[in-house]
Amino acid sequence: MADELETGFKRILFGVPRGLTNEPAARLAAEFAQLLNVQLFGLFVEDVSGRALGELSFVRELLALESRWSPIDPARLAEQGELAARRACRQFREAVRSVHPNLRFEIVRGDPAVALAAGTAAGDIVILAEPEYGGLFSQSWEELTEAAFTARASVMLVPNRVLSQRGPVIAIAKHPDEASVKTALAIASLAKSELVIVDVGEGEFDGQEIIAGARESGTPIQIARSSASTLTAGAMPVSGLDHAKERIVVIGRGTLLQTDAHAIAFRRRTPVLVTNVG
Repeated sequence: MADELETGFKRILFGVPRGLTNEPAARLAAEFAQLLNVQLFGLFVEDVSGRALGELSFVRELLALESRWSPIDPARLAEQGELAARRACRQFREAVRSVHPNLRFEIVRGDPAVALAAGTAAGDIVILAEPEYGGLFSQSWEELTEAAFTARASVMLVPNRVLSQRGPVIAIAKHPDEASVKTALAIASLAKSELVIVDVGEGEFDGQEIIAGARESGTPIQIARSSASTLTAGAMPVSGLDHAKERIVVIGRGTLLQTDAHAIAFRRRTPVLVTNVG
């Protein structure tokens, strides 16, 4: 079962903003790509809407050092975008070289939502790493996050400080036949980790099939019950997981709200994979 499920993902794309502010997350992405045996891409999305503004004769920008307003130079904006893309590529390659030397870097120009919708598929995982600080990069990261969740790809949210890269794989589901549960089992099997299924549904959770699949693959498994509000508050109703010790949390898109996935990732300081595979 696990061998079949692992082929569900083909590529991992690491969204790189205008400056790589979370190098540990980039290395985590490289390690995850190796675990799943998939291609690793660095993805830089440049929003070129500012260039269109520069073509309007009445638009001005403030040159602070010269204390004057000046027409926007589209050529200069294009050059700045190119330099930012090259810098992001170099930083990403340096961060993951020791873990995953064979990677590709893609530069996509245009609206982030349109670019991700056109350039990703259901077999992709877009990894979005929280910047280590705000400022210049927080807005581009938020825009990339919103765009990723409207695309067909699965999305992994990685906080700027991950507490553990070991421990069990957690699957949060309402039904045992959700694709995310099978994906979590495949990940747990590849990582040789325990699988913990957290039932947040209202009905009976008949997990006999997934339990049989776990036993077949030699993966330890347990099932616990909780609620979305408990999980988003940062608690995990599993023995030994009062503090964040899980490797990754897997949730199917639509099982919880996008804001719930964010809350779990950033309160428990653990990667959260929101799957969009059928």
